[in-house]
Amino acid sequence: MKKTLFAALFCIPLMCGAAMADNNDRADKAKAKMAELFGNDYVPTLTQTDPDFAAIRDNLIYGELYYQGSLNDTQRTLVTIAGLIAGEQFDYLKQEIEAALNLKIAPDIIKEAIYQTAPYCGIGKAEKAINISNEVFTARGITLPLKSHATVNEENRFEKGRDVQVGMYGKRITDMHKATPDIQKYISVNHLSAYCFGDFFTRTGLSPKEREMLIFAVILTLGGAEGQLQGHALGNITTGNTKQNLIDIAALLMPYNGFPRTLNALNVINKAITDKK
Repeated sequence: MKKTLFAALFCIPLMCGAAMADNNDRADKAKAKMAELFGNDYVPTLTQTDPDFAAIRDNLIYGELYYQGSLNDTQRTLVTIAGLIAGEQFDYLKQEIEAALNLKIAPDIIKEAIYQTAPYCGIGKAEKAINISNEVFTARGITLPLKSHATVNEENRFEKGRDVQVGMYGKRITDMHKATPDIQKYISVNHLSAYCFGDFFTRTGLSPKEREMLIFAVILTLGGAEGQLQGHALGNITTGNTKQNLIDIAALLMPYNGFPRTLNALNVINKAITDKK
């Protein structure tokens, strides 16, 4: 024990060299990933005034988290966009939309990811994100409006939305509809099925699996909605995502959300997946 403590305090050369190599590797990876996402000439503004903070941030996000876990870079970027919208971290959002385009993610797919946040974090946040994306698209010469991905109309939006819910959650939905007091049905039955699932989840462009990832990212970021987070953890499993995917979403958003919400999310994931089994 004393020898271990001595090594930790005074840094045995071999250990110290290994640690330095790891740190340099993180910085190199961060530089390479940021060049891929934001361009070869990208230099974070914060490096001019607060280089220590910028290095901590960038080495963690782009030198570690972008290389860890089960998500690919397209998933990471769309999940980050959803989390930033929910957390109202709009200063980062424009940069992340630029990164999505640099990764060759189609503009309409980026828009679908933004649209999907609306029923979970509110139309105001989503609309602000839409406006930011429109600024980026216009600057890139992308013509607006983009093609529509709507699949429902006024006559079938409730039915189609309910079908999605039942397909994902089964008898729980029909039981919930029956148990909901009449005075509340226009919210938790009609609007939940028609608006939340009918107007949004039925759209093309993103798969149910991808949409559930984004929804999980939004609810995780909002905090204080553990019941809904647990429900959508199960929704993720039903649509083909894995427990590891959910853990990696929580990890990816940890720098933006902080540890309390991240650890709460891990608790929810563990409980939800155990319940599923």
